[in-house]
Amino acid sequence: MAELLVRAQGRCKLMSAGFEAFNGHCVFKHKRSGDVDADVITLDDGTAFNFSGPGVQALSVRTHSGIRNVRHQAQSDHEVFSWKDGQPRQLSVRLDNVQNPNVRFEDDDQKADTSSLVGERGCQALRTLTSKGYSYRGGTKLADSTFTYWKQPRTNHCVAVRTTNGRYRSITYTKKGDCS
Repeated sequence: MAELLVRAQGRCKLMSAGFEAFNGHCVFKHKRSGDVDADVITLDDGTAFNFSGPGVQALSVRTHSGIRNVRHQAQSDHEVFSWKDGQPRQLSVRLDNVQNPNVRFEDDDQKADTSSLVGERGCQALRTLTSKGYSYRGGTKLADSTFTYWKQPRTNHCVAVRTTNGRYRSITYTKKGDCS
């Protein structure tokens, strides 16, 4: 069974053969099962895309005409998935509201008070995180980014901070095991 690592509300734009096929709300989920990661994006019109592979450099998507290779690009404020399915297609995803993937009905409010730090320089944002009571729990390096894990005060939820080129690029809830 796949483990849900990130769940978020966002905005998506789907381009098909140079024309806008969709522009509106979507739900983003990042899942992991063994060595396979999957980004599942469901548009408000019900269309769903499952981009999966061992990493963002080796993604594929199943379409009506078969399995297609996907090119992934991480921009400063959004992600772009591109593939060809008889015609060029491109799905841009901007996350607005990242939620704890391990939430239970009984849990306290799930708001992370860190979204204003995205785009800030790492050293400045680090001071803000520690002043808010977050405690550092470790980190990893993946491609051009560093991921650090922080325990959120009061809730003890785990937050992952992605830093690229010295700036915070995303702050998302992650599984509690990352903060162990």
